[in-house]
Formats: sequence, structure tokens, C-alpha cells
Amino acid sequence: MNARETLSKHPRLGMGAAILFVLVAIASFVLQTRGRAAPSEGNAKAFFTVDDGQTWFTDDLTNLAPFEKDGKQAVRAFVFRCSDGNQFVGYLQRFTPDAKRAIEKINTPDPNRTEPPDVSGVRMAYTVGREVKRPGDKKWTSGADGPKSAQIISIKCPNGGGEAVAVEP
Repeated sequence: MNARETLSKHPRLGMGAAILFVLVAIASFVLQTRGRAAPSEGNAKAFFTVDDGQTWFTDDLTNLAPFEKDGKQAVRAFVFRCSDGNQFVGYLQRFTPDAKRAIEKINTPDPNRTEPPDVSGVRMAYTVGREVKRPGDKKWTSGADGPKSAQIISIKCPNGGGEAVAVEP
């Protein structure tokens, strides 16, 4: 007797198997996600540098670069790791003064605001007002220059070491 015949003669057996399958799936999901909490807004971190990526430090992700850190200008540093374990700054990011003001304005609570904030300006700030460069480069590239900025943020390991993997603080 094959499985189809068995299930035809004993429908409760099929229903029991389906319920068991669902319970196992739920238990698997619960076990995999247990203990994992999304970082709260107050403790999300990012890497920053004050020396063009030679060294880096962690600070609050809500800091918009550039900002003042110990008397020096800090910018966001995107750190990567190669298969050999070597970590390096792949590229740096900052915002133009106008873009930074637009982002800060929408993130600042305003009890007198009667309409929803205009997010189109923030979208523009995150694209056109974002500047990137690789450590050692003299010139920053605007996010408005899509092909060039995409080339800068496409990171490979030095010396043909393959794909680089982003590192989170």
C-alpha cells in the first residue's frame, strides 16, 4: 500500500502529519529567532575615522558625518574583511552642509509641525548630498555621479583577494 492509499483510508493520519509539520516549523522559527533583538535606536553603532581611514572608531550611528571628534573632523568609515581576516576601510562617506541640515531638520522633533515632513528633500540629501571617496583619494565624489560613486563603494580585497565582506561594529 502506498502513501496515497494509506491517507485515503486514514484521513486523520494525514491531518496529524500536517499538524505535526506546522508545529515543527513554528518551533524551528522560535528557536532560531530566540534571543535576537534588533538594536535599539540608542545603541546602533557605526565606524568613523578622523585620519582618512588609517584608524577607525565606533560611535553612535545617528552622528551625521562630518562632525567634530576630539578637535578633528570625523567621517563615516565603511570597514571590510577579507578571507584572510584582514580588515580595512574600503571607503569614506560624508554629507554636504546643505544635505546634513536637511537630514537634521527632518530628524528634529517639532511639536508645532502640522503636516508630515517633506521627505523628498531628505531623499535628495541622501543621494546628491552624500559624498564618498576611498582612503588616500584627494577628491570626494558626489552621490549624484552614480557610476563613479558606485565604483567607489564596490569593494574588493587588496591584491586580488576576492570579495570583501562588510564588517559591522
